[in-house]
Amino acid sequence: LLWVALPMPTMPPRPHAGERGSKLAIPTLATLGLVAFGLGAGLTEGAARGWAIIYLRDVFDVSAFIESLALPALLAAMAGGRLVADRFIERFGPVRVARTLAATAVTGMVLLVLAPSAGLALAAFILVGIGICVLYPLMLSAAARLGDRPASQNVAATTLIFQLVNLGAPALIGAVAEGLGVRMAFAMLLPLLVLTWAMAGRLAPRAAGQGD
Repeated sequence: LLWVALPMPTMPPRPHAGERGSKLAIPTLATLGLVAFGLGAGLTEGAARGWAIIYLRDVFDVSAFIESLALPALLAAMAGGRLVADRFIERFGPVRVARTLAATAVTGMVLLVLAPSAGLALAAFILVGIGICVLYPLMLSAAARLGDRPASQNVAATTLIFQLVNLGAPALIGAVAEGLGVRMAFAMLLPLLVLTWAMAGRLAPRAAGQGD
């Protein structure tokens, strides 16, 4: 940890650094826009963690070992993506990277919903993992850069709304999976991933004080 942390540069103070915000971080239009961006990735990750192995078990006639590969495929893809994403973000900017990743996640989810075999389903989980790997961190980073109030306030407001939505999402996804099947449970996440692609422009750096 010291080998990683000691070379890190000291970042300059953010706008409003040192100011005391209110005790409750009230969401703004800017933070709600960021939640709309990050929600698809967060719910997709949660659904895949809970239902990936069940999906392979229920849809395909494969061994328990093959079934158990679904979650590791997703998590390994996410981990690998996070290890290399920074260099692409620095080179191409967060908006272009986010749109590319969101398109990758949509492609992977379409393949997952339509997959005719377990092998293609595992490939789909890998694509989804790559696609969502840094979308949530990009959302929080953008919230901290808004500049209209202390960074901690915007991060807290974004996280508050995000987690409130996450409270009801597992029950909704589970109900759809039970009533219509696991494929449909994953299919219902597609509009949210498309929304992520559409809202990627919210990640563009703003001038200090330009928040909504």
